[in-house]
Amino acid sequence: GGFMIYFGTGKYLEAADNNSVGQTTQAFYGIWDKNEDVLTAFNSSDLLQQSISNQFAEAFDTDGDQMNDTTFTLRDVSDNAIDWATDMGWKLDLIPDLIEGGTNDNNFGERQISNAAVRNGKVIFTTLVPSTVECTFGGTSFLMQLDVRDGSALEFPAFDLNNDGEYDTLDSSASGRASDLGIMPSVSLLGDGAQDIAFGSGASGAIEVIQLSVGNQAFGRQSWRQLR
Repeated sequence: GGFMIYFGTGKYLEAADNNSVGQTTQAFYGIWDKNEDVLTAFNSSDLLQQSISNQFAEAFDTDGDQMNDTTFTLRDVSDNAIDWATDMGWKLDLIPDLIEGGTNDNNFGERQISNAAVRNGKVIFTTLVPSTVECTFGGTSFLMQLDVRDGSALEFPAFDLNNDGEYDTLDSSASGRASDLGIMPSVSLLGDGAQDIAFGSGASGAIEVIQLSVGNQAFGRQSWRQLR
């Protein structure tokens, strides 16, 4: 019993926050509140650790002409299994273990400062990464989709990266993708059953629309039986 509580850490209020080096590593959490009368204290060692295993650029054919024309910055996330007998939830540090396959030890000042959403078995949230040039306006955001149960990578493609209306092996298995519009603090979500649609406003004021998978679910009439 109990509840799951989802939140991220970090702030973007002061001039010192607009720095991509020397920052404390922030994280996103899924915490199990057992809703018991007696409170139990715990720390990070009691949480399942997931990780951003790799951040990389990949090109896709988005107009069906058999030529890769659009490059996205993507993220893979680990799929460690949770043990509810010992784990009090899960944690994802906002720092890639690898970038383009090479070891990384910089979190680039990434933080999570907006509300997350739980939808169709996923927890969906955006992060904020300041510009690498201190005191310069701008930066980028990542839209992340994780398994709501344990913070792991989804078992199905999360994004329609080749824009063909399908979520399949042609779309990569990435759990996160960078916004095309720079900083996108949060998104609004709509859905039609077949997919979710994320709308976000970038730093320039333009609107970005991103298609999100709802998983390997079947919709509409699944069988027909005639009664006499």
